[in-house]
Amino acid sequence: MDSMFDTLALLAQGAGVGAVIAFLFEHVGWFQSLPSNVKWWGILGMSIVFPLLAQIAVQLIPPDVWAMLEPYWQALAAGFLVWAGSQGTHVLFNKKLNGGD
Repeated sequence: MDSMFDTLALLAQGAGVGAVIAFLFEHVGWFQSLPSNVKWWGILGMSIVFPLLAQIAVQLIPPDVWAMLEPYWQALAAGFLVWAGSQGTHVLFNKKLNGGD
């Protein structure tokens, strides 16, 4: 797992912004129910705002704050990986092998 600083530095360069947006809004009902032109503008705005916010954080937050936040970032990242693994396991065992939902 990369450090929080490294992850934000990648986002500041635009890397992975599309994946972050897709992850955040793929299953959000209210966003999916918006008209397509509203979603288009919203995604465009987020594609610009996320890297800008990440760049601001990378430039303005002092290194000692990054060091203090790192254990929390690692816990958050580990929790996300556990969740992703549980979703993959659900798909593999329930849907693929058992034909379930």
